[in-house]
Amino acid sequence: MQPHHLFLLLASPLIFHVEGQFGQLARVPNNRPLRPYVYPVVVGGVRYFREYTRQQWLQRRPGAFTGRDRITRLTSTRTRSSQSGQDGYPSVEKAMDDIFGKRAHIYDDSYHVEVAADFVQWAAPGLGQNILDLACGTGVVGACMKAFVGSEGRVVGVDISMRMIDYARIKAKAMQIDLEFFQHDVTNLDGLNLPKTFSTIVCSSAFLFLGNRIKTLQHWATYLEPGGKIIIDMPSQSRRMISNAIGDAAARIGVPVLSDTSWVYGPEAVESMMAAAGLEGEAFSSRTYRSRPITLPEGLFMLDQILRGPFGRGFVRSTAELTQLMWLAETNYRETFMSEMDDNGLVLDEIAFLVGIGTKPSD
Repeated sequence: MQPHHLFLLLASPLIFHVEGQFGQLARVPNNRPLRPYVYPVVVGGVRYFREYTRQQWLQRRPGAFTGRDRITRLTSTRTRSSQSGQDGYPSVEKAMDDIFGKRAHIYDDSYHVEVAADFVQWAAPGLGQNILDLACGTGVVGACMKAFVGSEGRVVGVDISMRMIDYARIKAKAMQIDLEFFQHDVTNLDGLNLPKTFSTIVCSSAFLFLGNRIKTLQHWATYLEPGGKIIIDMPSQSRRMISNAIGDAAARIGVPVLSDTSWVYGPEAVESMMAAAGLEGEAFSSRTYRSRPITLPEGLFMLDQILRGPFGRGFVRSTAELTQLMWLAETNYRETFMSEMDDNGLVLDEIAFLVGIGTKPSD
């Protein structure tokens, strides 16, 4: 039990005592009891004291940590080493296989099906065209594309996760759809002997996890026919709040992360990236697939779940480093949230995307 938990436990009887002693005097307008009004004040005071103490501690000893129960929780989860490769992820590719492979059986039960339908609209595939679906997952985008290219067209899916590929093959066979799937690193397609005549290359909900963005786009463009298109997407601003908070914290302590969206400041950033890769780029915002207002505690809970999972633990070298990453990321998120929240203290959490389309010049 942490000190603020003990304080809250001891303060609770006092709240009941105040209401009992004063009876009707201890009531606010509309004859409501005092407790619902006092309790948030006490909780708010405890949280403020905890935050103030933590900030002071960080200033004196960056990376240090306190609280026996917090240490126990963190050390009970095996941290992973990026240097030795033992008991952890030896590479980003292995991390992606582990993280996303576990979601193969539920991947299609989400907004990804709606995103796949929109990718078809953005790509506008024609009869007989060849489509390359990179980071294809369970093949949901490829299955939608196949309906438009027909039997004369070819749809090839590539993903780092063997479990995703296995699930995609089973699903394609059950649906009697002629799709090809390969387990491979999507940032380097050499060795797959793929034809360099694809009309469209798509990468849905995965580009933010790839390194060397410009180099990767240049490599993909070699598999395009002249006039072909590369279509990618990046998360919306509200979702980037979390990844940016983690990315900034990781950069300050020298820890690699699986996703970096700090460079995505708007459509101009995506268009500039496309141009640097030798493509004629355009960018726009997608429709919103899911939306709900969230409070700061809800946002912090989402951040905490991510950091305690493989995304946060994947490459830290020690428990102290993980704790420092968590605290710095939470501080970053708080600052961003408070600058973006409305008068009711809410931020709209949207599942939407910034879409980029790069066209390979015809000459």
